Amino acid sequence: ATLTSNKQDLEIINNKITDIHKSIRILKTNLENYNVVQKIITEGQHNYIQNKIDKLNPKIKELYSIITPHKHWSELKIDISSKKSQKTLTTSYGLKTTNSNMEQEVNLKAYFSKGQANRSILSILLAIGANSENVFNFQLLDDVTQSLDDKIIGNLSEVCSELSDKVQIIIATADNTFSDGLERSADKHSKEFQKIVLDIWTP
Repeated sequence: ATLTSNKQDLEIINNKITDIHKSIRILKTNLENYNVVQKIITEGQHNYIQNKIDKLNPKIKELYSIITPHKHWSELKIDISSKKSQKTLTTSYGLKTTNSNMEQEVNLKAYFSKGQANRSILSILLAIGANSENVFNFQLLDDVTQSLDDKIIGNLSEVCSELSDKVQIIIATADNTFSDGLERSADKHSKEFQKIVLDIWTP
């Protein structure tokens, strides 16, 4: 009787081991399928974003040439890549610029000053805001003149005035030079301009 009982127990254990192996195979298959689906979704996101960027590139290039005029750094390129952490796959963006002397693309942050980098980002943000697919119909900019000289601030004022036909631009700034420049550009191009001055600021 003891031998029969042990044999039955062994069969039960073997059956459980078999079930565990089946479960592991199912999990591995599901994981492989998940990785395939995740790859398809990521590629779809990349293609969608790349198409959006391709549409914006002419405007980005135009604004970049106005806001960030530099004979050696002629063009701006947005680089899309993916980074996988332990749990998720995320899309990241890098900025590259073409150097006419070096005749190659280089990472923007390795060569640009803070002011140049700020101007480059502004080119992209303003192009996105002025895009006809911008569902919000307005753009909010905060303290955008950091590390910018007076000439560039003047260029930026002109750009904001030009783009105001396509999108309402709301700007928060403590820079009087920029504020005055915006007002002059609006008057020059007969654009609507409203200035609100906060006498008391409570953080």
